[in-house]
Amino acid sequence: LSTSRAASAWHRGLALLHGEVLAKDLLEWLAHPLVLANWAAERKQALLALVYTLADRQHSYQKKRVWRSWDDWLKALRALAGADQAPAHADAQMLFEQGKMYARRWQSARTLSAWAHELIEWANSFGLWAALENDAAGQKWCELLRRWQWLENTAQWPLSTALQLMNTAVERLTYRPPSMNVSAAANDAEVTLLPLGNTRLRTFDAVWLLGADASNLPGAEQDLGLLN
Repeated sequence: LSTSRAASAWHRGLALLHGEVLAKDLLEWLAHPLVLANWAAERKQALLALVYTLADRQHSYQKKRVWRSWDDWLKALRALAGADQAPAHADAQMLFEQGKMYARRWQSARTLSAWAHELIEWANSFGLWAALENDAAGQKWCELLRRWQWLENTAQWPLSTALQLMNTAVERLTYRPPSMNVSAAANDAEVTLLPLGNTRLRTFDAVWLLGADASNLPGAEQDLGLLN
């Protein structure tokens, strides 16, 4: 589940709220198919074009300052304001101000129930929640946050700890990617994507370690030349 596009939509967006708002990270997140999924394609493309323009302007100022905060992006946007970009300009200002608001508001600790309400509100603000509910993997995140809403634990946690707890809980969920045009009988051969650490004490019919060199696997024979 942690490898799904739903996970990347969560992680990239939330990273912008408790870290730096660098151009590359902001553009990657806004371009994600689940972000602003409730917007018309033309509207989202116009917003992305404007943010790309702001990012290009940043290159000429990098020797002096790199834009790292929502305030930096808002200042750059005000300097770029033009009548021909009015719709996209208004959208960008709204999104930057929302990002700034959440980044400030989430500096204080909250209970997990309160964080669940906050995260659902944030996801709705950026058109993410409805897209997650229509995504097979995203539904798992939605279900987790709905359960958190009813937790009675009064302990308060900072955002970073709440996200760590969320990631741990999500890793324990079972996610079966939907098969396409495959009969139930033929669907017995299941492929599961897991981090290497989560394969411990589990058995599999076959295992693929992507990018691993057979000579570096545990128990592999090694030719040490004269040291043999």
